[in-house]
Amino acid sequence: MGGAGLIGTSIVAGVLLLVGLVTPGWFGIDVKSGENDVSINMNIFYSRVCVQESAIDTCLTMSNAAAMERATMTSDDSFRFTEYLVEAVGALIGCGCGTMLAIIYGLSVVREQDSIRPRSSNLAVTGLVLSIIGGICGGILVIEFIIIHTKMDMVTNTYGEQLESSNVGFEKSFPYSLVIMSFGLFFELIAVIVHISCMRTPYTGAPNGIILTPAVNGPTAVVVQHSTVSSTPYARFA
Repeated sequence: MGGAGLIGTSIVAGVLLLVGLVTPGWFGIDVKSGENDVSINMNIFYSRVCVQESAIDTCLTMSNAAAMERATMTSDDSFRFTEYLVEAVGALIGCGCGTMLAIIYGLSVVREQDSIRPRSSNLAVTGLVLSIIGGICGGILVIEFIIIHTKMDMVTNTYGEQLESSNVGFEKSFPYSLVIMSFGLFFELIAVIVHISCMRTPYTGAPNGIILTPAVNGPTAVVVQHSTVSSTPYARFA
């Protein structure tokens, strides 16, 4: 795929990961009790709570840190939220910076400028390492939320009939942000593979052109065609 493939996959991965992290579709529930309807949608950084009471909608957006201060949470719950936040920030910084460096490196690969693209340059290695770290943080975060959704489905299946009998409706929202994040990680994996492939590919040399070099019997014209080099004597001085 080369430099163009690296640029394309990096851009797609970066956009999907950013959208997945900032949208409030990681976890959502909708609770109905009589005429009241409470919906909660959240991501790692903030939560959006909407209350419908007597056909009047009231929505409030707050950071998860503020929500934790208002709620009664155990130390284990607070630690979990802190862990999610650290993983999200790691994924955002790692994949974000890694994507930008990968795009810069991909442009240099496309242009084949040896002055800015040594194959083992610090730019390429730094971008690759950051992308891998960000991908690992994002992958751990996605797996943890998949486990949360699995446990919530088990609870819903166990106590669903009791909730219905008490005239309380409980419904879990579709985790669209989690799906977007998963696709972003998939493209990030492809970008890392392409990145490694670009670094392992030997450099083809200078652009096409003619270089004059001295020879015993006179100057020689060296025609450079990518990795193919041929020389022919073109003149002889007296």
